Amino acid sequence: MLSAPFAMVLWIITIMVINHQSNSWAAYELRSAIIDKLTSIPAVATRGVAPAEVAVGRDVGDARGGSRCKCTCGLSMDDVCKPADDPTVMAFNGTVSLPHIAELRAQAAYFGTSTVAANSTASWVGMTWDRILSKEDAIEWLQHGLLPELWQEVGRDAPLDYAKMFNSSASTIIVSDARPGIFMNWMQIIGGVRLRQRRLEEGKCSEQIDKKLLDRFRQKCYMEGRYQLAPFGPGLGSYAEGFVPDEVNLGAFDVRFNIETPFRLVLETFEYMLRANGWVDDASQSLLIQAAMMNAEVQPPVVVKFEVSFEFERSGSIDKKLNIFITSTNMIPTAFAIMLHVFWAVLVAGHLFVTIFESASTYISTKKRSKFTADFAFFSDWLVIIANIVILSFFIYIDQSLVQLTTMVGGMPDLSAAVLQAERDAYKQSWSDILDHADLVSSWFDNFRVLLFWYTLVIASQFSKIFRGQPKMAMLVTAFSNASEDLLHFVMLFLVLFVSFATGGFMIWGTALDNWSTIGLAVGSTLNAVVGRVNLKDMFSSAPVSTIIWFSLFFMMIVIVSMKILVALVYDHYSIVKGRVGSVPGIFGQLRWVMRDVWNRIEEQSLLWKLTCCCRKGVESIPPHNDMLEVVMDRANLPYAEKTIIRRTVLGAKWQRKERDKSAFAGKDISLVTAYEDMTPDMHVVCEDSSYANSLLNQALLYQKDDYDPEDAKIAQLRQLVANAEEDIFAMKLRLAACSESTRSSMHGLTRRIDELEEMVHQVLSEIVGIANEAGVPTGGQGRGPKKTAPSASALATTMGGSMGGSMNSTFMQTGMPNIGSGGPAARDKDVDKVKRWHRAAKGINTRAKRAAPPPKTKFFGPK
Repeated sequence: MLSAPFAMVLWIITIMVINHQSNSWAAYELRSAIIDKLTSIPAVATRGVAPAEVAVGRDVGDARGGSRCKCTCGLSMDDVCKPADDPTVMAFNGTVSLPHIAELRAQAAYFGTSTVAANSTASWVGMTWDRILSKEDAIEWLQHGLLPELWQEVGRDAPLDYAKMFNSSASTIIVSDARPGIFMNWMQIIGGVRLRQRRLEEGKCSEQIDKKLLDRFRQKCYMEGRYQLAPFGPGLGSYAEGFVPDEVNLGAFDVRFNIETPFRLVLETFEYMLRANGWVDDASQSLLIQAAMMNAEVQPPVVVKFEVSFEFERSGSIDKKLNIFITSTNMIPTAFAIMLHVFWAVLVAGHLFVTIFESASTYISTKKRSKFTADFAFFSDWLVIIANIVILSFFIYIDQSLVQLTTMVGGMPDLSAAVLQAERDAYKQSWSDILDHADLVSSWFDNFRVLLFWYTLVIASQFSKIFRGQPKMAMLVTAFSNASEDLLHFVMLFLVLFVSFATGGFMIWGTALDNWSTIGLAVGSTLNAVVGRVNLKDMFSSAPVSTIIWFSLFFMMIVIVSMKILVALVYDHYSIVKGRVGSVPGIFGQLRWVMRDVWNRIEEQSLLWKLTCCCRKGVESIPPHNDMLEVVMDRANLPYAEKTIIRRTVLGAKWQRKERDKSAFAGKDISLVTAYEDMTPDMHVVCEDSSYANSLLNQALLYQKDDYDPEDAKIAQLRQLVANAEEDIFAMKLRLAACSESTRSSMHGLTRRIDELEEMVHQVLSEIVGIANEAGVPTGGQGRGPKKTAPSASALATTMGGSMGGSMNSTFMQTGMPNIGSGGPAARDKDVDKVKRWHRAAKGINTRAKRAAPPPKTKFFGPK
């Protein structure tokens, strides 16, 4: 893939080549001058007056070629009539040629009272291009305006040069310095002027017309699109130029006038042949006046083909056009142009070679084969190569056509040596072929200009290499690309509204205003209304209420709502991309980094190497940036999708880093741990030059500092706060878990102590009951019915306290032994019975087992 500097150089050289090939700086001025001249030509009464018929005897005209005249000159009118031998009279004899007699008759015809009066009051006098409204106006302007201008006729009111009257070699006896065929001082007409009309074939009228109307008005109808191929008028009986269709261009009726032919003969043919026999009539569809001219004064010399076109519409109107086609006679006129084209050819050839080589090597490599089809740069390169081939083909064809045109002009026969009519016809055919060939070359050259326009767009696609390497440009292109889908839907909505308003305007003002008379003009007028160029005055005068409604709705829905939606749509996508990208450096900051990187690459080289670094391949120990990027991505174990995005645009790495940070922060993706590791060891593996690797790492750190974005900093701070909060929460969880564990172990010990205390209490109580039973102390429970329940420990103690005397209590409390037998044998037996009853009661109670057992359906933690 070629570098961005190459794309820039190729684009600049292409623009310069196009500038030379289009010749716009000279073509525009020349075209404007020709159009201004043609549109300002008036129909003048003194020009284009055909000579009256000249009656000359056959014997004089054929045998002698003129009329024998005898003239005298005297001091007065009386002296003129004196005999020829009178000394006061000077007599001289001579022969006046037929052309000169025709000029005299033409002068006499013009100065006739009726003719002068008719010409001076005719409606066509002073008519210019803008006033031509009908066929008759076109014919009058052609006879009295355009043709006299091309032959530089001075007019019938010009004085006569009587000294040339008897000089048969003189071209004219009218005082004039005119040069027929010289147009606008510098342009020489090649060969002559051709008048070509196309006629429609007469046929049946449309079935939509009622037959009664046809019978009533007897209207003739002509078949649109079907040209007349049969002769008409004088051409029906014999060959008559202009009344017999051309053999090559079917349907064309041509009249050709050699520029060397005296204009009086041109006028005679036009007046007494064409107009007298109705050459242009109702069947005429179009009339073209064509001529090819050479202008050698401009640089480069050009061939100009002008075409005056009249289209006779069936509605009665006339569509008139002035078509000027300008073609350079030399495609490479100067030495600078030669150098420029050679340089362009070298760039194109180099582009072709590098693209073919890289495409083949990429396709052969299994690892890079997908890149061959996925990368837009390859498609752009091949598109440019195809466009170069097409442009070169057009260039060669047009150049060869110009060489052929020059050869045809140089090989034209000499009309002055032509005696026979066949030779004159051959001369006419030669310049008529030149005119057709000039027409072909002009059309190809116009297509070539259009192709150059598309070629500039194709070359501009190479700027994708520059845009994807410059962050701000890449951001703008990405915003436009992301908005393309929404823009497409907006265009669909806008077109519906726009076409509706254009159609409505056509229906409202189409019959009254010219700029709304057709659908195409209505669309153009609606576009002008979008930008504020609208003639409300004329529209309001034609339809006041409809104008108010139409313009109010149009202004509200198109100008306000639609345009605001468009701005909001683009801004929304730009804001999204800006938010994703953050702060990025501009082109000047990037140039600073590039220059610093270039200097680090060549810092250790010699002075000669530094001066010629642009012509060298590079330092062997420092690989290209693309190779370094590929190795770094491989060592980071990035997935294929991320690699593709990083290769596609300079913003790809930043986008993927942000997405990865977001995923890692959310806990969704923690697999790419390698991508976050220090890349210092990787850089030393990638680049053998350790000094350049260190400088590149330092530049990366400096770039990271310069690439400060407040939004990124705010997000990083928020993430840090969240991370700190999560750490504190995790520490609290650990403390709570430790506290829970400590509490659990402490409670287990307390439970064991309580169990031990309870067990000791039960043992003591059991012993007390046993002692009471032995002592015969009643433990309670007698006389309470048939059902005996085990007394509680508290009840047992109360009974013991109530049954035993105070002496026993004191003795027991003092000695810890029961005072048995202190009351005699009966008392002693009674006490023994009570102690036994206590023991039996203690065995029946089994308080230890009930209180020590855990509640049902409970989970026990800790040792038992």
